[in-house]
Amino acid sequence: MRGGRAPLLLLLAWAGLAAAAYDAIILKMAEGEFAVQSGEDLGQPVGDRLRRLRLAEGADVQAELVRLRSLKSVEWAHPDMPIRSAAVNVDDSAPIPHRLPANPKGYRQQWGMQRIGMPAAWAVATGAASKDTAVKLCLVDSGVDIMHPDLAGNVVGGFNAVNGEDPLNFMDRWGHGTEVSGVIAGSGANGGAVGVNWNNINLIVCRFMDATGYGSTSDAVQCLDWCVQQNASIISASWTSGVLDNPPLQEAVARTEDAGALMVVSAGNQGLNMKRAKLYPQAYAARHANMLVVGATDMFDDHVSYSNFDTKIVHLHAPGDYIFTTKRGGGSVYASGTSIAAPFVSSSAALLLAVARDRLNKTLSALELKQLLMDSAEVLPGLQGKSATSGRLRTDWAVQKLLGQPLSPKTDCLERPGTNKCEKERQAAEAERQRQEAEKKRLEEEQRQKEEAARKQAEEEAARKQAEEEAAAEAAAQAALERATAESMTEAAPSPSPAPAAQPSPATQPSPSPQPAQPAAGQQPKTAPATAVQPAPGAGEQVPAAGAGDPQPVAAPSFTVVIHGPALEFPGNRKAPALADDPPVAPKPRGPNDSRPVPRSTLEVRRVMLQDGVAELPAGGGMPAVQLRSPLEGLSVEEKAARIFGRRPGSRRRSLL
Repeated sequence: MRGGRAPLLLLLAWAGLAAAAYDAIILKMAEGEFAVQSGEDLGQPVGDRLRRLRLAEGADVQAELVRLRSLKSVEWAHPDMPIRSAAVNVDDSAPIPHRLPANPKGYRQQWGMQRIGMPAAWAVATGAASKDTAVKLCLVDSGVDIMHPDLAGNVVGGFNAVNGEDPLNFMDRWGHGTEVSGVIAGSGANGGAVGVNWNNINLIVCRFMDATGYGSTSDAVQCLDWCVQQNASIISASWTSGVLDNPPLQEAVARTEDAGALMVVSAGNQGLNMKRAKLYPQAYAARHANMLVVGATDMFDDHVSYSNFDTKIVHLHAPGDYIFTTKRGGGSVYASGTSIAAPFVSSSAALLLAVARDRLNKTLSALELKQLLMDSAEVLPGLQGKSATSGRLRTDWAVQKLLGQPLSPKTDCLERPGTNKCEKERQAAEAERQRQEAEKKRLEEEQRQKEEAARKQAEEEAARKQAEEEAAAEAAAQAALERATAESMTEAAPSPSPAPAAQPSPATQPSPSPQPAQPAAGQQPKTAPATAVQPAPGAGEQVPAAGAGDPQPVAAPSFTVVIHGPALEFPGNRKAPALADDPPVAPKPRGPNDSRPVPRSTLEVRRVMLQDGVAELPAGGGMPAVQLRSPLEGLSVEEKAARIFGRRPGSRRRSLL
């Protein structure tokens, strides 16, 4: 039956029968008050300020509640509600159920361990590193068979809260607690059941259920408080008190939260949608964040029909159908129910605590444990809408997430005969794979585009810097070359000739000047330096024809000197200008930023570097012969470049100009 009216009616009937069977009241004394009021004994203590008052046979429960609540010494009073374990089926003969796959042996006995990935988890840890550092897990149930060979080594203590019994005798008289204990801490001795923490766990057990599988709220509260007193890190509770709110139980749960313990609770076996019918203490998960409620799956990874479900109260699922576990009195048994699913989760939490302590030297809080278990659940199609995670426990994934390791593969799909669930799952997996592949390609394309844009930006920036450097170098080279050429011109320029004296009158004409001395025999006559430039004739004077050996006169005081010689080639194919007797060369601008023409009376300087340091300008074209000497004379090309541009000889430069 799945969440219809029938389960709800059954629960209401169960609640009515339970109410009629109340034989005790649990009450809480006011702060500072004593349990005796006017000589009346208010019951047996069951905890801090808590009392259990047994009623006389046939007493009116409601009238007694009204009376007790009116007492100044009583803070509250409630019926001591019965509590029932959550098991639904125990198969003592342990046959292979028809729904299990044919053989393999591992699934025949431990399919639940296979489904939650325990082989991979056990490769990391099988429990704590030692008994001294083992995690303390408190089981609140019907006790445990401490004589069972698969459990004796891991059960380290217990308490009996059943009213009127020996508190030190927590031996299981019904079997439920022993079955739950096998999932937590079975050692597998003699081929028996193996628990999640089969090596080094400190399992303590508080018994509050009698031989029929029933207990009371007061005894359960006493057990929860005992677990807190024992500093248990994890509490496992596979039972429910029914559909009625149970304030004493809620306060006990609050104390476990205050103590920092993770409380793992089974969802219950009524097949209810818990949005419409709440069970307690399960419904307290909405108030207390340390609670983790567990539903049950079968080995086909489907939600089993008897498991309660809800997307808010139930957090995740675990194997709970035909689970191979320990049996009271020895041996093994197959058990089913959310009672068996919950210990898979509580013991996995204990294993995570052990790994965190031993491997990472850290302690996980109850909320961290809960979130890690939920985040690592394997989402399954058969669990959609059945819990907050729609997933089943994966202990190996939780361990791997904790250690930052790669996750194990998903479990293989097992399909019931006549269904196509696995085909749908394969299609969903393929769609997810394609989506992930498309997302990967999209991210790679985005990354490629970002890298391409960054590369182009870097190239543009490099080109801009290179252009700036070349422009600066060209400007500096131009200025240096002009300075060097100007200095060379200044050193080679002739002294100006004196102005001709006025012609004297015949009366005042001086006597002829003495003739210069003739050279001695065998000596050559001295001539004027080749660098001398003859002055231009005055206005109206005629320029006499040049005789042999006479300097060539110029027609005007302005002249143009063009430097010519073997030159280094510079960027832009700049080469030496024409000879002086070639057609006149048009004036050039003085610089790239100055477009004014160069006056004819100035020297026209081309970007030329002479290799020999001397420029010979022959006479002709109305110009005198001129010889220019450079301060770079005798230097190599590299030394000239070093002198002009301030570079070390042998260094490389992208552009000289």
